[in-house]
Amino acid sequence: MSKPKAALKKIILLSLYFLTIGLKKSNGLMVLTYHRVPRQPDLNDALKVSEHVFDRQMCFLKENYRLLSPNEVAQIINTGMEFPPRSCLITFDDGWKDNYTYAYPVLKRHHIPALIFLTTDFIGTSRAFWHEQLGDLLSKVRGGIDLGLLDRLVMEYPSNVNEMIKRISHIQDDRRQDLIHDLVVYLKNFDVQQNEGLVLKLNTVLGIRPNPVDPMMLSWSDVREMVENNIGMGSHTKGHEILTRLPIERVEEEIFESKKCIQDKTGYPVEFLSYPNGNYDEQIIEIAKKAGYVGAFTCVQGKNVDSTRPYEIRRSHIRENSSLGLSGRFSNLFFAIELSGTRSYLSRFRPNYDY
Repeated sequence: MSKPKAALKKIILLSLYFLTIGLKKSNGLMVLTYHRVPRQPDLNDALKVSEHVFDRQMCFLKENYRLLSPNEVAQIINTGMEFPPRSCLITFDDGWKDNYTYAYPVLKRHHIPALIFLTTDFIGTSRAFWHEQLGDLLSKVRGGIDLGLLDRLVMEYPSNVNEMIKRISHIQDDRRQDLIHDLVVYLKNFDVQQNEGLVLKLNTVLGIRPNPVDPMMLSWSDVREMVENNIGMGSHTKGHEILTRLPIERVEEEIFESKKCIQDKTGYPVEFLSYPNGNYDEQIIEIAKKAGYVGAFTCVQGKNVDSTRPYEIRRSHIRENSSLGLSGRFSNLFFAIELSGTRSYLSRFRPNYDY
């Protein structure tokens, strides 16, 4: 048996072992993070879970977990109680239009509550996040970049940004998404306005115009309808900027004004905040408390055994392949393994070869 196949078999056997001894003792609150739910699968995008797979995942969760509403989570935090065993909260970050078009009907059909964190400057507009625009743009580039002009366009950035864009433009399509992801992660260290400017310049230089599409983000009418049907709304700040990089006055503006905007638009209180990119510190926590949030959500993996750290609630990011078995189709077993945390734990010991 080859090394990759042997390693995979061992992981499956170990996963089954952890599953049998661990899942039945699963205490506390598990919070799942989703972003986009398009109709068709896109395994190259870690932020997407297709409608069909999302439906299957919701069926599994409904059968195996106690699905809490945002109001129930807030009540538990306010009273200092422990979270019920095997409880789960479904969350979405950003406020994508497909949350309404495809995810919401599934949630409504199965009577499952959820919490959507809105980036308020984008809701009800035709704007798109700079990283979404950049990814779409660079996925279409096929060499032929004027290197001298490119040097001038990215002169505000370190030289490795130039090199990354050059590599992306010449690499095969099946490897391109990984490099685009790396570039986006790196560019998050810079100002949003600077990155938006880079996208505009690249669009002009490369002569690639974005295809005219319907708005990518939710409308306020979408939001109001969902609020009336068991879907809570939280804040993901105004502009999705990384809070730890902003001056304190800007952090307060992002946290306070986004909360007020959602409350004014919906008529419902906003009790939860999701830190953009998961970045926060003690000062940001204090601002969230001052703004009146009951709790705040991070990107730290793991369950929440109790409610003693309500401004550092852990979550688990769910992808399309989180529940796909060896056949490439949805698998209850593989989704259970993912939710148990076994795969995340075993990934620490993953060998250097792919399988």
